[in-house]
Amino acid sequence: MPVPTQTAFTAQTNWNHIEKWDCSAYQRVCSKKDDVTTDLFSRQRSMTLHTLKFVPHFQVDQQVSTSLQVYLQIVAENMNKNSIKVVGINNSHLNSSVFHEMKKIGSYLHGIKVLYEEFNESDLNSSINGIGRFLKNADLAIVRNLSTDENMCQLLHFTVQRNCFIVSEEDNLFGGRTRPKSLYHTVCAHTNAHTRLDLVRWRPTMEAMPTTAITVPQNLDLSLLSVARANIPSQHRLLIVCPHPAPHSLKRHIQNWRKDAERNNVYLLTVNKKEENNFFIDDLPDIDLAFTVFDHGNWGGEYYVPVQDNARVFSNVTLQSTQVGDVSSLEWVPASNSFETGIPVTVHYAGLTSTDYKKAAGAKSAKHKKENSYGMDFSGVTESGERVMGLVPHGAASSVVHARPELLWPVPAHWTLEDAATVPLAYAHALYCLGIKKSADLSPETTVFVHRGDGTFGQAAISIALGHGCRVYTTVTHRRNKYFLMKLFPELQADHIGSLRDRNFINTVLNDTKGNGCDIVLSCVKGDMRKTSILCCGMDDICLDFSQLHNPNEDNTCAVFNLKRTRSYSVIDFTSMLANDNTVEKKVLQQMLSEGIHKGYVRPSPRVSYAPHDVSRAVRQLAGGRRRACVLLKMQEPTLQTQLRLSCNPHRSQLIILSEERLGLELVDMLVARGARRLHIHTKTHTSATFQFKLRMLEKMGVEVQTSSDNLEHESDVVLLLTDAVSMGPVQSIYVVTNDDDKFEERVLAHLDTVSRTFCRNLRYFAFINIGKTVYGRETYSKRYQYKLPAKTISLPYAINDITVNDAMGALEAALCSDHTVIVAHEEELHYRNEVEKKVAELKYAPLTKSKSNATTLQEVRIRDGIQMHEEVKGLGTYFSFVDTDEVQQSSNIVTMSATFGGDYLCAEECDSSWTYICSICQP
Repeated sequence: MPVPTQTAFTAQTNWNHIEKWDCSAYQRVCSKKDDVTTDLFSRQRSMTLHTLKFVPHFQVDQQVSTSLQVYLQIVAENMNKNSIKVVGINNSHLNSSVFHEMKKIGSYLHGIKVLYEEFNESDLNSSINGIGRFLKNADLAIVRNLSTDENMCQLLHFTVQRNCFIVSEEDNLFGGRTRPKSLYHTVCAHTNAHTRLDLVRWRPTMEAMPTTAITVPQNLDLSLLSVARANIPSQHRLLIVCPHPAPHSLKRHIQNWRKDAERNNVYLLTVNKKEENNFFIDDLPDIDLAFTVFDHGNWGGEYYVPVQDNARVFSNVTLQSTQVGDVSSLEWVPASNSFETGIPVTVHYAGLTSTDYKKAAGAKSAKHKKENSYGMDFSGVTESGERVMGLVPHGAASSVVHARPELLWPVPAHWTLEDAATVPLAYAHALYCLGIKKSADLSPETTVFVHRGDGTFGQAAISIALGHGCRVYTTVTHRRNKYFLMKLFPELQADHIGSLRDRNFINTVLNDTKGNGCDIVLSCVKGDMRKTSILCCGMDDICLDFSQLHNPNEDNTCAVFNLKRTRSYSVIDFTSMLANDNTVEKKVLQQMLSEGIHKGYVRPSPRVSYAPHDVSRAVRQLAGGRRRACVLLKMQEPTLQTQLRLSCNPHRSQLIILSEERLGLELVDMLVARGARRLHIHTKTHTSATFQFKLRMLEKMGVEVQTSSDNLEHESDVVLLLTDAVSMGPVQSIYVVTNDDDKFEERVLAHLDTVSRTFCRNLRYFAFINIGKTVYGRETYSKRYQYKLPAKTISLPYAINDITVNDAMGALEAALCSDHTVIVAHEEELHYRNEVEKKVAELKYAPLTKSKSNATTLQEVRIRDGIQMHEEVKGLGTYFSFVDTDEVQQSSNIVTMSATFGGDYLCAEECDSSWTYICSICQP
């Protein structure tokens, strides 16, 4: 997220209205901010999704990182600990993936605290005794090639305790030396393309113990099971067999029993109901793990594993920003199936402008969904196969656009589609200024002054003016761009090109025109340079400001004194012209551009093209506005993929039950952004100011909202709730949002399950969302999943300090769109290459960039840009916070009135303290 030079920023996104707020570090008061000028990486943590899934003990094509996470969970539940000690011994000269992935796992994994220490081969030779002390207290050791390394076996034999676990990365996938079972017993083995990862139990206890097996139903009274356990001999193993999924309370009891001094050899075996005919208790193998699952002929267990990326290739996508102020958050998302008018065009190339960068970086607010889209000009192919180029008010960076016929042009045969994409915006904008806003025709007697002639607009304006024989003056941002323009336009005189920052060049223009000035001035400069450029206008002439974006915080004053000699000043809002319904201007513009192509002064511009996956890099190239080439996106690249997103039917209702207001209201905003227009919200906090404000915002957006707050203790209460929701329209989704502190009763969830099967037969989502570590309703959702009914239980961490709301909502949407039932989101732990980098990242004003170099300097991370420096104040500023420089204006009895564009600045020579002034400006 961008960080300004003096104050910290936070971005608040409600999915349809994106704004920036300036938040004090020491106060909880935020004020609205309109400008963000820097683009830094966010140092907040991102989110990763994990799902509870059956994993076979012996599996092929499994990633090392996933296998390690599964093995750590197996060790924790068999050692019956919430904190496990892991020691890694890198006994190989090669770079091993198992140690690298172990470091990436972090300190916490699904409620398990992981204490990891690693030693290399040199440590083995120098401090055997020291490593032995670590291994003696370790629950898990990680080594390489245990089956063939004799030295390692001897070290472990004298240091590692019995029945502990060892993970060995074996280079030999299908062989290796066979070790006696008394030394170690392989519990799990997962292979990938290069290695095999074994989980073994070191020197297991070989005592033969009688086993007592008890088969129990799913709804068994646990007190009866406790009595049965108490009646078995103390030296017997107890194997409990029950249908899958096992009640969570049963697993908790087994964990407690395994901690007892006697009768602690208790094991749980759950069997998939579909496997009842293939399962025989007499054919059981040796069950040596605390929890085992038999599913589809495989022995394994249920463990949390990372959710695979659900990116897919869609036929129609569009570019949007998921987090305002962070250019890296630009993503391709599925385009909504809206019924837009116009000619559909399959886009091959889309152009980006500096306005797109300012929107992505946060300098411009996206107040509704349409403004969270990028690009205005494009080239592509229509359904009939005709090659065209054109303009749209927004959203040209999409697979398909719908363009107005009057804003489409056929592509000349000798142009490529890449050539054509550089033409529409720059030349249409320039023709709009020179041909429509300036009524007089261009001729050889016309003098045109173009600021930023090395930009895309400036090049187009110069080409048009020279095509009509006009005399052209221009400015450039750099000396090398002067030579670039002279090569591009040989008829442009060298002394007619000046520096954009050189105010004396204005005098050169006035002297060259004998004081008459220019007939047309095209300006994009700000502050005093704008006032100076207006002085270049001749009598009865006009200065046109073609800046695409005006910042309210900048000095936009246009003093009345500068408009003497009947000069005119006008701001060109080209985007509004494209969006309005004035077809007359558009048709005139279409004819003018076609004429320019025919006469040759409308021609392709230099460009740089980027693939879709490099869109963030492409947008960053637009920063500063100093480019002289168009920036294009190649929309037909095969790498264009996007994530799945929710899709809500506006004619169906959404039922949201809120116990957690903050996340719940963010969910409401996301559903509305995805098309929902009928909401029934059940909450106990319906009288809060935040909720009432949200209701008013939804009403302004045309969303129909019903609210309720009754208790849901009985099934009849749930029936009334769903009856009210159905009255708005068929219920598409049911969401329950709560947190660990609320202690949501699972019987309410059971009532919702029962009643919704009758009232909501076409339900698409049935989701329980909890903020905290608890996973509620697993039994309810497992039953729904078995009957192929929609069911999801999603657990999010306390998303307050370390992650943004955008990250939390992005993780929530990804979880809702996944195919899994039980999903847990985790904060991805930050990793640092060294202690210095860690200390820098902890500084308040030092956002850490994703640099791959180990020699990153403080200047490169721009640490000084965010530190508030003490400024020494001299003179009257020591006593007064503001000292005006215009003494005449402050000492005279003058009431100034600001014009439509500009402030109340008056020059000293306009004032006479003995007179009373009133100035009225009327705009026709």
